[in-house]
Amino acid sequence: MVCFKYLLPIISKSKNLFGFILCIYLSPTYANDLNLRLMCNVDTSYLTQTKKWKNTRMSWDLEVDIVNKTLKKKNVYFWEGKKYEINTNFKIINLKRNHLVAVTDEFGSVYPKVATIILDNLLLESNDSVGVSFATHKKSKGGDTFSAQYGLCN
Repeated sequence: MVCFKYLLPIISKSKNLFGFILCIYLSPTYANDLNLRLMCNVDTSYLTQTKKWKNTRMSWDLEVDIVNKTLKKKNVYFWEGKKYEINTNFKIINLKRNHLVAVTDEFGSVYPKVATIILDNLLLESNDSVGVSFATHKKSKGGDTFSAQYGLCN
């Protein structure tokens, strides 16, 4: 302990050496653990099976895991007095400094379904709002359904 007391002033004067020692003592799990949680308010437009467009607003919770390249979307809504929760898992297929593109990791079990999500202005060092757009297309026995959602996340 006495040795460390005398070495600390020398180490702190040399920025490169201090950074190197700091990196050695940081566990790789802490250094690589980068999860981002966002709350989003989105406007939704969807085409019903009767070929009529409807509009509504929704709130989402997003969890982005940069290291594992996954994104989880959770939205809770109420319909006819009942609470419903929809969880969707995505794989991040494109990740740049300020945006990401993700696609659903399941494409439907009975009928084909695909959804994509784009986050824009995704600067981790900034507190600015993040733009989000989401689209889903599904074929089913009753016909095609399509939805588009867009909004801001904080």
